[in-house]
Amino acid sequence: MTRHYGFTPKGEAEPRFANQFIRVEETPVVRPDGEDGFFTTVTPGTGNGVVVIPRTFIRGLPYFALVSQHRPPIGGQSLEFPRGATKDLDSVSAAREVVEEVGCEVNGEPLRIGTIHPDTGLLTTTVATYLAACTTTEDAVFLDQDSYREESSGAIHHWVNGGTLQGLISRGQITCGFTIAAWAQLVATGRNISAL
Repeated sequence: MTRHYGFTPKGEAEPRFANQFIRVEETPVVRPDGEDGFFTTVTPGTGNGVVVIPRTFIRGLPYFALVSQHRPPIGGQSLEFPRGATKDLDSVSAAREVVEEVGCEVNGEPLRIGTIHPDTGLLTTTVATYLAACTTTEDAVFLDQDSYREESSGAIHHWVNGGTLQGLISRGQITCGFTIAAWAQLVATGRNISAL
């Protein structure tokens, strides 16, 4: 059996900053080396979220929807799977994100394929990964790439096949950690090439 060395709390977490979008807390601890210290945690919004992989089949081949939107923290555009904060890690929230960001219909209930903790050393966030079967047209996939723009974020959707998506990741054109982790989870299940 492996022995675990952890941080032992010495008191309650103390809030350092909070607003409607984020909460930062410090907890006094005894570190694994026996020294006193603090452990800082950041909780964005509800602390929970969903990332969704929208997928459709055209002529028997799978295509995946990405959204391109401006992300102020990186100072530019990011190409990523739809995602959003939610109180519950449920399929209803996943379907809502696809409708809002991609503008297409979701067939049935999205399938949960995993969980992501985006920064286990700082964030308290838990994000559920979903695969959503979507209905769209060939024109929407091949011709009308910029035909839908989400009102609030300005996100524009793009449909790509799996090979193109992997190329975007390997060339560093997709840098969103949620998107890369969700794609890795999907590939690990084998569902990137097969139906739900």
